[in-house]
Amino acid sequence: MNKDFIYSVEYKLDKQHLNECFEQSVTTKTFGQAYGKSLAFVVVGLALLIATTLSPYLGSFIVALGIVEALSVRFQQPWWVTRQLLGKSGNNMVKLSLDQDGISIESHLFNQQFLWSQVTDCLNTDKGFVLTIAGTKQYISKSHLSEEAIAFMLSQVASR
Repeated sequence: MNKDFIYSVEYKLDKQHLNECFEQSVTTKTFGQAYGKSLAFVVVGLALLIATTLSPYLGSFIVALGIVEALSVRFQQPWWVTRQLLGKSGNNMVKLSLDQDGISIESHLFNQQFLWSQVTDCLNTDKGFVLTIAGTKQYISKSHLSEEAIAFMLSQVASR
């Protein structure tokens, strides 16, 4: 691979890109892991309603918390995508640059630079790369990369 490889592309952080980002980077959980807390809230709330003489408002409140928690699990993706779109970076252009030193992500709101040596893990999915950098995940979609850029990324993370 050429040592002087430089690749740069601009793309929009739109709904399609954010949905792909979420789908490719989210860790799947079993039913019990996902809904365990909400079930616990509902059970404790019902126990307080049925088995104690405490105010029914406390038990009802805890049951309502369980329902809200279950809804947050069920609608996790649309909620996350909507929050991203309503945030400052939603629907804005981003410039992604790859070179022999690392990755640069720039917009009018932020400027992030990561060295290849900072990448501790790389998950190559069907649609992109999930890079672990300093304990956080960064997703890079293959739809924005050329074949040469994909090969370059694979060679950079394989050499670490």
